[in-house]
Amino acid sequence: MNLPDIAEAVIRRKEKDIKVYPVHSNHASEAGHECERYLYYQRTAWDKKDPHDVTMQFIFEGGNDIERQAIRELQDAGFNVVEQQRAFQWPEVELTGRIDARIQIDGNLVPLEVKGLNHREWTNLNSIDDMLNSNAPWVRRYPAQLLLYQMMSGEEYGMFYIKSKSTYVPKVIWCRLYDYLDYTEEILKKLERVNKAVKTGQIPDRIPFDEKICFDCPYFTLCQPDAKLAESAEILVDPELQEALERREQLKEYKKEYEEVDKYVKRRLKGVKRAIIGNFVIEGKEVTGIRKPSPGGPFSYWKLWIKPIAKT
Repeated sequence: MNLPDIAEAVIRRKEKDIKVYPVHSNHASEAGHECERYLYYQRTAWDKKDPHDVTMQFIFEGGNDIERQAIRELQDAGFNVVEQQRAFQWPEVELTGRIDARIQIDGNLVPLEVKGLNHREWTNLNSIDDMLNSNAPWVRRYPAQLLLYQMMSGEEYGMFYIKSKSTYVPKVIWCRLYDYLDYTEEILKKLERVNKAVKTGQIPDRIPFDEKICFDCPYFTLCQPDAKLAESAEILVDPELQEALERREQLKEYKKEYEEVDKYVKRRLKGVKRAIIGNFVIEGKEVTGIRKPSPGGPFSYWKLWIKPIAKT
């Protein structure tokens, strides 16, 4: 019996769902992004962004599944949930978005946002302040999305319904607009600056280099973050490895050959924490954990971020 590689077939099919769409306005879900240059590129260079990978596609679709599960849980508990995925516009600040739903509380309809988080983040989040002070940039963006909708619609309260991706247990975080008016006003001022930049073509300044923001940015190649990232980098002179890195970049669309070169590069770069080689910046760290299901032993691997940088 010839057993097919079913997982590989599913992954290859999922890759076809990865798409890049035109962006013509500020999106509420990204308004909390700390880099105005990113928000500018979203409006002006969306066709030049690096598409997300297939892992992120699975994560996005998993988030949709969690949202449907959350709505069903609330309805099963007797709550009236309406206006699911309702689109909204705020023309004055060129803002568009969607609210996951509204839930009826004490006769009032309260805007509701559903988020699925890894268990550690879920455990650590118990307030809007926890979100704003999170180590994860994407979590720090959550409050802006809900607060902007509340300000536009004049609703005092909003609600986050967050679920652990490990246990699927829910947690509710209430968001009172009047407690965060100053923060929301700052977000609106930022969007006004982005709108002006889009109209004038004046690209906003880069933020100070932040590896959690910059290395995951789909506009990294276009932006070319500040040269300060090189201050603590080790300079490697290795023509063979440099050639492999350049070839690796060329072969992303040719998966099998790309994977062979990628394995070679990762083997050679294991243990390198930060380096620049040719036109590539390397960032690496050791990741450890415990295998599941229990009992499972510890494991570790070297995680790499590899990005091309501008030639000088």
